Amino acid sequence: AGVRSELRAAEVTVTSAFPGFVDTDMNAGIDVPKAQPRAVADHCLDAWQDGRSATFPDRLAELVEHAVLHEMAAVLDDPQRVMTRLVAQLREHPAAG
Repeated sequence: AGVRSELRAAEVTVTSAFPGFVDTDMNAGIDVPKAQPRAVADHCLDAWQDGRSATFPDRLAELVEHAVLHEMAAVLDDPQRVMTRLVAQLREHPAAG
C-alpha cells in the first residue's frame, strides 16, 4: 500500500506531480523550453486543492500524459523515440493548443 492509501483514512489528499523540464539549476544545461517553477507549483497546488490524485503541470508533461494514455505500446516499445518526438513538439509549440 502506498502513502495515498495509508493516509486516506485520515482524509489527507496526496497528489502526485509529474512535471517535465522546469527552469531550475538542475536543468540549466538542457536546451529545451522549460516551465517556470512558480507556474508548475501553482498548477500542482490547484490540483491538490481540487482533490486530484495526479497532475501533469506543464506542456511537456501534458504531451507525456497524452502519449501514455493513447500510445502506450509505442512508449513501452521505444521510449527514447517517443520522448524525442515529444520534445520536438514542445520546441514547435511550447504553449498548449
